[in-house]
Amino acid sequence: MIESTSRLRVGLSVFRWALVLLVVMAWFLWTAAAVETPWIDGLADDGTGAVIMTALIAVPLLLALLAAQLHRFRDARRAVLLGWLAVLPLFAALLVAGYQISSTA
Repeated sequence: MIESTSRLRVGLSVFRWALVLLVVMAWFLWTAAAVETPWIDGLADDGTGAVIMTALIAVPLLLALLAAQLHRFRDARRAVLLGWLAVLPLFAALLVAGYQISSTA
């Protein structure tokens, strides 16, 4: 089944699932990191401790998921990478929007 799947279909499927995972992970980790604790706030002097903590937790998890998809779709690795690369700007924009919302509240 995997061998007969087109690269475009693999890329779109990876994009869709990566987008869902990143949105859910960003929301969950942001709310967990935004808890008022001194050590999270102490990660940065400018109040970006929740952003830093979210990135520190999310990046290893996302790399593990990327490695799993690269292994699963060995014949369409470029499509997997392009699907993930298309999602990363959206993830960064979500983090910036979350920081803007939390800093103005």
